Amino acid sequence: MKKSSLKILRNIGIGILITIIVALLIIFLVHKHFSAKEYDMLLEAGYINPVSVGDYNLNVCLYGKENGRHTLVGISGMGVHEFAVSVKPFMERFAEENKIAIIDRAGYGMSDDTDKEQTAERIISDYRTALKNVGCTAPYVLVAHSLGGNYATYWANTYPEEIEGI
Repeated sequence: MKKSSLKILRNIGIGILITIIVALLIIFLVHKHFSAKEYDMLLEAGYINPVSVGDYNLNVCLYGKENGRHTLVGISGMGVHEFAVSVKPFMERFAEENKIAIIDRAGYGMSDDTDKEQTAERIISDYRTALKNVGCTAPYVLVAHSLGGNYATYWANTYPEEIEGI
């Protein structure tokens, strides 16, 4: 190839690279903008309520009757990052007579992430701490989805006095 052909190919390559970088930057900025708007919308709608469990916060979405007959605790499965939002139409059916608490475990939904290993023991310890810190007292009715059923079973077996039902 001639020098001029190589120069043209190099310029085309640089142009494509610059276009890709600019496109990625625009996508990043648009994503950041809409994520902030979504966060504000969820906060205003009452879905976001960060509660300290020590080194990080878990999100606990609360609604229903303050001193309800039962306290229903929603526990999500794996890969469900919008559990509080998706389960609300179902849980609202019970909200008139019961207190509802939907918890996002660390790294899910609006909860903080952590480097601590997420064992069943730690997850249940975090749930118990978050519920205590937000003013929910046992006994609880656990409403578990998918993998959340494993956590509910662990909780019920480890702290049976805290669980009214699953």
